[in-house]
Amino acid sequence: MMEKSERIFNTYFKLIFVDDAMNQLEPTGIKKLEEANYSYGKAWRYQIEGIKGVYEVVQWDIQRSLLKINLPNLPVVEFSGPVFLLKYYPDPEEEVFEDFSVKEQILRLSAHFNYGKSPYPVLNSEEELDPTLFNIGIFYIVADDVLGIVRLGAYTQDRFISISQDGINLSNVLVVPPGGIDRNVPGWALTWNFLEKMAETYKKIMGKPYAAIGGVGKGKIWKCAQEKCFEEETESIRLKLFEIIFLASREERVLAVVDDQLESLTSNSSLSDLKTSFLWIDGKIKKDEDEEYTQLKDFLKK
Repeated sequence: MMEKSERIFNTYFKLIFVDDAMNQLEPTGIKKLEEANYSYGKAWRYQIEGIKGVYEVVQWDIQRSLLKINLPNLPVVEFSGPVFLLKYYPDPEEEVFEDFSVKEQILRLSAHFNYGKSPYPVLNSEEELDPTLFNIGIFYIVADDVLGIVRLGAYTQDRFISISQDGINLSNVLVVPPGGIDRNVPGWALTWNFLEKMAETYKKIMGKPYAAIGGVGKGKIWKCAQEKCFEEETESIRLKLFEIIFLASREERVLAVVDDQLESLTSNSSLSDLKTSFLWIDGKIKKDEDEEYTQLKDFLKK
């Protein structure tokens, strides 16, 4: 008998985004590329129309009922349901390429990517990259396959900043001074580009979303020295969690469950470090603070 997490994975991710059983990926602007098997999880790669880089979605232990991720360059998050690491491999010609760390840029032009000719890693799992590299956030699918409720969300920061305490030298050339910024990746922007396309796919299959919610909190920077990184909380960077809820039907019992879930989210009982800054239910904005979710609002207007 399949575990609930396996059913959700098969129904709401695998059938649509791996098998393309609904034939909606290409019309939405998503091109599925090769798959990969890492020691820490299976991965799927996607090209988004109009974007040069490649996204990689890494399954992160869907069998666990409660997951806590704490990796360098990622926020800590704890909740239930299938969770995926979201990575972005920038094209060397993209402006965002230089926002990635020196190590990531070097690797992107190394044998791991066929010296820049491959848009994603080409080596086998014995030579796999560190799972903390190229990360831009976490996304999740929490679903009730009986009631037909799908909650698609992501957890990221507006910027992922790493500071090199020692500085970085390449061939006796100082490329990052001591205390300088080594990584300054626009996590929210890159994550939204991918999640928007996923949401558009669900919209084609399930109809317009019923609700959307956005939370914000203090972000973190990572100060690294001698291969070790330490987190430091800061108000200058925004931690973001946003979620879009789709319903297969608007039956009274379904709406009652969703309203309870929204109440739980807005009470901050599960993520106490975030406050609700945006809430949209059935076509109406219930809360909108700080202008944090402009792109999400634009999507909901479509």
